[in-house]
Amino acid sequence: MRLLAKKLPPHFSLILVDRHHHQLYTPALYEIASIPQEMTEDSTLRSSILLSIKEMIHGKPVTHIVDEFVGFDSDPKTIRLKNTGTLTYEYLILALGSETSYFDIPGLQEYGLPLKNFDDAIRMRNAIEYLLKKNEEVHIAVGGAGSAGVELVAEFVNFICIMQEKLLPNVKKCSVTFTLIEAAPDILPGFDPWVIALTKKRLSELGIIIKTNTTIASVSERLITFKNGETQKKDILIWTGGVKGPAVFRSMGLEISSKCSLVVD
Repeated sequence: MRLLAKKLPPHFSLILVDRHHHQLYTPALYEIASIPQEMTEDSTLRSSILLSIKEMIHGKPVTHIVDEFVGFDSDPKTIRLKNTGTLTYEYLILALGSETSYFDIPGLQEYGLPLKNFDDAIRMRNAIEYLLKKNEEVHIAVGGAGSAGVELVAEFVNFICIMQEKLLPNVKKCSVTFTLIEAAPDILPGFDPWVIALTKKRLSELGIIIKTNTTIASVSERLITFKNGETQKKDILIWTGGVKGPAVFRSMGLEISSKCSLVVD
């Protein structure tokens, strides 16, 4: 948007539609989820990770409409907004992001924690902190060993063990068990073999249990059941196993993939 504002001729009108007043800096979500409540106010955390759209477009020829996109028509060229109504356009760029995909796994959405936004991070932080105060032994599983799951579990080992040390000073050794679960034959599907090998070595050094070729069949409050019939105890399951296109794509009349993403040429 900022680049377009620089490049477009003056007679173009540039309109940004977003339902939020901010942009989310997603790489820092795991940090929000691992800072004890007494260390920092949530309002401070929020301002550190949510970037004001108003400030980003200040002084630029951009109009920001705070509303939700619900559909469009190509003839005539109009988009439909939840509150504002219709808006005409000449060129339309769709950048609607993604939603967490739970792959219709029973209990996963109910008992799994996603990490897609600020509220997810705070909810996860509170759940982890509650468990650490209540139990000396905590079992945390991460479902999905793509780049997001691998980075998250590796960072959490340090952060959560430090959190436990602050909350339970009498505990001499970190007693949190971390398990990384992946349905594919190996972690980081699509990465080069040497990257995978180095990552597995580092995760093992951190004491993380890696389970590959392991598909989750169902999830309950305290248990993960796999397709091979085995089960695993869990206190928290963090789900980073995949995303899909937003639900609005299904009603737009455009070709979509099996992951509900738009098919482009």
